[in-house]
Amino acid sequence: MKKYLPILIILTGFYLFASPSKAFAATCTAASGTVNWNTVGTWDCAHVPAAGDDVVVSNAGTVLTLDVSSNSLGSFNMSNGTFNLSSNTITVDGSSASKQWTVSGGTFNANTSTVVIKDATAYTVTGSVTFNNLTFTDNCGPGSSSPITVASGTTLTVNGTLNFTETTTSCGQGFINGPGTITAKGDITSTLNGFATGATSPLVVTISGTGSQILTGDSSGAFDGAHYGGIPGININKSTGTLFLKQTIGIYGDFTYTLGTVDITTNSNTVNFLSVGGSSTTRTISGSLTLSNVGFADACISPTITMASGTTLTVTGTLTFKGLSSCGAANLNGPGALVAQGNITTTEGGTGYYAGNVAITLS
Repeated sequence: MKKYLPILIILTGFYLFASPSKAFAATCTAASGTVNWNTVGTWDCAHVPAAGDDVVVSNAGTVLTLDVSSNSLGSFNMSNGTFNLSSNTITVDGSSASKQWTVSGGTFNANTSTVVIKDATAYTVTGSVTFNNLTFTDNCGPGSSSPITVASGTTLTVNGTLNFTETTTSCGQGFINGPGTITAKGDITSTLNGFATGATSPLVVTISGTGSQILTGDSSGAFDGAHYGGIPGININKSTGTLFLKQTIGIYGDFTYTLGTVDITTNSNTVNFLSVGGSSTTRTISGSLTLSNVGFADACISPTITMASGTTLTVTGTLTFKGLSSCGAANLNGPGALVAQGNITTTEGGTGYYAGNVAITLS
């Protein structure tokens, strides 16, 4: 056997040094100067960033252009220089140890790009920045126990489309928390169950574009726990322009109507106020508004939802209350009120039902 040992060593060495695959995730820092993402010489890790890598843009002299749609990076950290995203897509999935999207300095030019952030355990988004399209994707992540967190002092402004998407009905909804906030200047969409927000530091999306915006929920129209079309809390605050509601929209957090025109007639639509495990058991609806179809659904957390003082929610279509037979009572309280101009239905059973002192006027 000894006479074969040198050959085995040589062959093993050849395999290790000749293999083109990248065995481990790396930290890749962009060089100074005007450089392109898809050029090996741009990066000190000696390869174009790939799945799981941590990308760093920290040199003051760096002008980096994203000239290719990236693989799923582990993290992105920018503290200096300029990053031009052009019209491409960058995806960050939190697969590395740092688990972060951070922009603490430099110039971030979103142009017509799309940034995709996938849920991962204890993932944090830090730094106020303006995006074109921003997508949060749930791939059966850890849920409410380790949500995506928008850090304190961070405002994510989205001029294009803000999308909350779930990839399969076999997962529960994703979770995204504050204390930071999101400002939506363009359209907002949600598919399947979308993203909920937690009981601690719930996140609010402020809808404040000056032109027309469309808030689109799930297309199935099912009120079945898998197609809620959910987004976190909402504050509608439009000084000009119209917000169009479309399809089945779920609200997992607080709902505030401050200002603006809301169109409920152009598209068929339903707004459901949802209470699921991991979300807050105390919720508020404030601001008088007319909606088409409205539902209240409790998935066994027995919430207390308060209609704030001075609030009247008018429902022109069907008003639905949905509980589960194994749940306790949910409470819907005033001092605000509901006005039902259409039918009222309940799909409750056993111990699951809606109680409370809210006044419902039939008109």
